[in-house]
Amino acid sequence: MSGPYRKVFDTMLPDVTQIADPFHVVKLAGTKLDEVRRRVQNETMGHRGRKHDPLYRARKLLVLAKERLDDSAEAKLVGLLAAGDPRGHVADA
Repeated sequence: MSGPYRKVFDTMLPDVTQIADPFHVVKLAGTKLDEVRRRVQNETMGHRGRKHDPLYRARKLLVLAKERLDDSAEAKLVGLLAAGDPRGHVADA
């Protein structure tokens, strides 16, 4: 899924359909989500995440699969997002 990898395949095998395995898709989604979380954290608080900041505290819960969250963890995540994500950018990501 990297740019150079795609370019080689586009050049050498232009008629081949490229696919991505689920691991790399999930990894890329988690990376992008973390980038959005850090950007929103910096915009709203004016600094990198600290242990008492809501979005910093939510970082582990954000990457868990929904089926792995119990009711209390899901409620905690919703509360942390409500407190630290005023425009909903992290929730959308």
